[in-house]
Amino acid sequence: MPEARIGGVGIHYSAVGEGDPLLLIMGFGMPGDAWMVSLPFLQGYRAIYFDNRGTGRSEAPEGPYTIAQMADDAAGILNHLRIDRAHVYGISMGGMIAQELALRYPRKVRSLVLGCTTCGGEHSTLGEPEVIATLFEAIQEWPARIHRPGSTERFPSCSHGSGSPRTRGSAKRCSRWRPCSPRHDRTLHSTPWPASSTGPRTTGYPPLTRPP
Repeated sequence: MPEARIGGVGIHYSAVGEGDPLLLIMGFGMPGDAWMVSLPFLQGYRAIYFDNRGTGRSEAPEGPYTIAQMADDAAGILNHLRIDRAHVYGISMGGMIAQELALRYPRKVRSLVLGCTTCGGEHSTLGEPEVIATLFEAIQEWPARIHRPGSTERFPSCSHGSGSPRTRGSAKRCSRWRPCSPRHDRTLHSTPWPASSTGPRTTGYPPLTRPP
């Protein structure tokens, strides 16, 4: 998995397949290799996925991190690969990053697909606490599921991803993620996240910010 230096941070990425570029942005606490199970359905595209800062084999600079910073990282991956425009598919927090990418770099986004995500801010709605707790449990169990017998044979690059000591520590390292800024803190809605070992207890997602 190659590395790009973006804003002084090493971001690991991978590009597979042939066709129109498709940038895949993963959600909170998950390495880019989590896209492996989706790749068979993305034939006909050049699929590009990466580890968000603080996750997987990407570097983990001191936080807090912002959605805008991670959108800049995503744009930096495209610049590094000399891709002018790409289809963009983001899920969960990756969908928030994808929305911010479209706002900050509209000419880079050929089309936008958003899965199980939110726009953030005071008007967004979180799932029920029980649902969120189940999602966090799935994140914690993901490495074991992806490495069940036969999985690395079907998706060979998984063998250098989630099984590494750095990636197994991704959830703990994601505790650096915080809301974007004090200004954003004031606009977050009051629905709390459940207590979880995968990240901090927070009041919700930071809202997207439209560039001036």
